[in-house]
Amino acid sequence: MVLVPTVSVQSMSTSELRTRIDEFDRALSTMPFIISAERKLGVAKVHLAGYGVVALILLFLIFNNVYAGLLTDLVGYILPAYWSLRAVGGSQDEQGQWLGYWVIFGLLHLFEYGEETLLNIFPYYYTFKLLLLLWLILPATRGALVVYLAVLKSVVPFIDTTFIRTTKVEVTTVGGVDGRAAAATTTVVEKKEEEVVVDKAGRSDGKVRWGYVKLK
Repeated sequence: MVLVPTVSVQSMSTSELRTRIDEFDRALSTMPFIISAERKLGVAKVHLAGYGVVALILLFLIFNNVYAGLLTDLVGYILPAYWSLRAVGGSQDEQGQWLGYWVIFGLLHLFEYGEETLLNIFPYYYTFKLLLLLWLILPATRGALVVYLAVLKSVVPFIDTTFIRTTKVEVTTVGGVDGRAAAATTTVVEKKEEEVVVDKAGRSDGKVRWGYVKLK
């Protein structure tokens, strides 16, 4: 005969659950840093404690590389995706924050194609990635906006001016002096393509620049 210990589990009523939560809230009220965080963040002490427990579990799993790639992607995608949608049509700082964020998030993914080699060189990569994402995302730090203003904003004009396409145009001229014909000469000229300006009737002023069409 095998004895199996059993535990009798009794469902907790709503009133009992509320009583337990109130007791826990009173216990948290004895911790000054919890009270200070509640005042600064405007989040109830019980909710802060719950978030703290989840954060510790998350950090433990990522630190030990247990589903670390998936967990950091969830952290780096869910809230930023929502805030990015809210930023559409918003201020320039909001748009710069989230445009910069997604550029950095994509670059991190490029590094992760060599995940095995990356972890051999830097075993705590995903812990570093989590902390970096939090710095980029959190409203208190807005690190993505810092990177955008310091680096990314100046990269776009540099790319535009460096990689504007040029076309080679052959120009043939025929000249003569006092009615006497001269040999035709051909000159190769590099011409930068400029912006196309097209009006509503479809007429162009002849100026061309790759990649852009401007409507009046």
